[in-house]
Amino acid sequence: MERIPRVLALLLVFSLLIPFASCSDNTAAPGGDNNGTDTAQTDTDPGDTRVYPELPDYDARGAVVTVVNIDYSIPIWAQRDIWAEEINGEIINDAVFRRNSTIQEKYNLSIVSQPELDQAAVINRANAAADGSVDLATVSLKTFASLAGAGALVELNAVPHINLDMSWYDPSSVECLSIANKLYGVCSDYTIMDNDATTAMVFNKKLLDDFNLENPYNLANTGAWTLDKLIEMSANISSDINGDGVMDDNDRYGLLYQRDTMSSFYNGCGGIIAAKDGDDLPVMFLQTEESMAILDRLYDYLYDEEVCFHVMKFFDPKPEGFTDGMTRMFQANSALFMWIRMADVENLRTMQVDFGILPIPKLDAKQERYYHSVNPYVGATVIIPKSSPDLERTGIFIEAISAESKYILEPVYYDIMLTTKITRDNESADMLDIIFGTRIYDNGEIYDFGTIGSDLIYMTMTYNRDMASTYAKKEKQIAKAIEKVINQFTREE
Repeated sequence: MERIPRVLALLLVFSLLIPFASCSDNTAAPGGDNNGTDTAQTDTDPGDTRVYPELPDYDARGAVVTVVNIDYSIPIWAQRDIWAEEINGEIINDAVFRRNSTIQEKYNLSIVSQPELDQAAVINRANAAADGSVDLATVSLKTFASLAGAGALVELNAVPHINLDMSWYDPSSVECLSIANKLYGVCSDYTIMDNDATTAMVFNKKLLDDFNLENPYNLANTGAWTLDKLIEMSANISSDINGDGVMDDNDRYGLLYQRDTMSSFYNGCGGIIAAKDGDDLPVMFLQTEESMAILDRLYDYLYDEEVCFHVMKFFDPKPEGFTDGMTRMFQANSALFMWIRMADVENLRTMQVDFGILPIPKLDAKQERYYHSVNPYVGATVIIPKSSPDLERTGIFIEAISAESKYILEPVYYDIMLTTKITRDNESADMLDIIFGTRIYDNGEIYDFGTIGSDLIYMTMTYNRDMASTYAKKEKQIAKAIEKVINQFTREE
């Protein structure tokens, strides 16, 4: 029998305002209130509103818990949330140290961080050897997809003591990352890399004032921050500053963006590469007429070189690189807006001119909510290898350290690192609530069926806008890739 997609009825009456990108509307902001599903006991002090996990008294008898984690060479993507050697005055480091010390002492265990560039290879070797050398791992969403699709991971609903209804797990990740109602990875407060990988925008306050433009905070708060507003405000800014007739890094633009901006804006406008049907199985939507209409709008805007500056296309061949290049340009008042992943905000710490944080714009004011994708190349999820030696211990550890992180690590990241140390106004804190509270995980980008998700972003490097033809050529390949994943997830254990 043909499976009927959950959102099919909506798409039949689609009017470019239906939020079909959403996997879950039940997401809490980091450091904020829980989502209302926590049922564990609070502390006996009536003034303590903290929620504690329902875990047994447990003694690990000095066991070592080995955590394989991400070892990126780019400083802003170095995983700093798993291990801290000692207190050193750096706020994230010290929060991690206090959290780890609490868990180690309470459960009589030792945490060993094992940074690896190729986590999949390490986990596959551990599984092949069945040596119990890895208890759990934090891996990129791309790595998660490859491991889950190869049957290398433990299904989290079967792990003792992990309660995925608790607020220290991102409910959107629980909803979106499952396939066939099986969940092999979850975004937890244990890590902050999913926060760092969340897409957003920043704007230059000086240019906003110089050109007497609308306050984008007011637009965002009233639901009027839309693609049309972004286009309108961007067009007012762009200029060939030096008058040489060539638009390059010496001129001024409405927007600085990267190739990943395409999928981020597409999601923000209510589009999704792959949704799920009533059986929790992936269904492609990138090829629909409605999706193509969104992409056409984005192509018209992003490919306008007089208004938008593609930092990867320009800086990739140059020694400076796109990260330093776009940071330099934004700090030099060369753009009103810049697309970011939240980690990029730290590069603006020394910026002299004030800036603010904004959500990704909606398609139009009728769209019911904002959407913010978690970038799959750097966003981290918690997984358990098949060869993990003690699932009871691992389940207790994940639940305990995720809960502890919610009250020690997440508030530091959210309230201090972003709203006090770096950004310079109270309004940006409100924007963070919107951004982190409306996250989604697009399986079409994460699993990259037939590499069509990669095509969507890499096509921007040549300003190729013919997604319809690209999809048509790959349709059979995409279908086979989806079938392979479905077969893997629905196979008998």
